[in-house]
Amino acid sequence: MENCTLYSHKLEFEKIVQLLKKHVPKAHIDVQDQEENKSITATLKGGFFRKAKSLKLNYRQRKNPSYTLDKVACGLTQNLEGMVNYIQAFPAKNEAIKKNFYTKLRRLIVKLLL
Repeated sequence: MENCTLYSHKLEFEKIVQLLKKHVPKAHIDVQDQEENKSITATLKGGFFRKAKSLKLNYRQRKNPSYTLDKVACGLTQNLEGMVNYIQAFPAKNEAIKKNFYTKLRRLIVKLLL
C-alpha cells in the first residue's frame, strides 16, 4: 500500500477525529498522543470471511507554529527547511512562481501521513 502525505497550514487535529467519527461511525477510533506526533487509527471489524480493515493517520505539527522557518525547533520544521533547500537547487524561469512556492512551504505547519 502506498503512503500519501498531506501538508496544511491549519491546526485541526480534533476536526480530523470528528470527521472520522462522523463518516465512519462503526469504526473503533484510537487516538495516540506522543510528544511530537499524534496518530489516529480507525478500525472496522471483520466479518466471518473478511479481515478487519484499518486506516492509520500520523499527524505532526510544528513545535512553534509560524509563517517562517527561522528557528528549527522540531523535526517537521527541519524537514520543511530541507525541502526549501532542495528546491532552491533547481533553476526557475519564472521567479515569481518560485517565490510563491517558497512562501507556501514556509507557511506549512502540519504534516498528515495516510
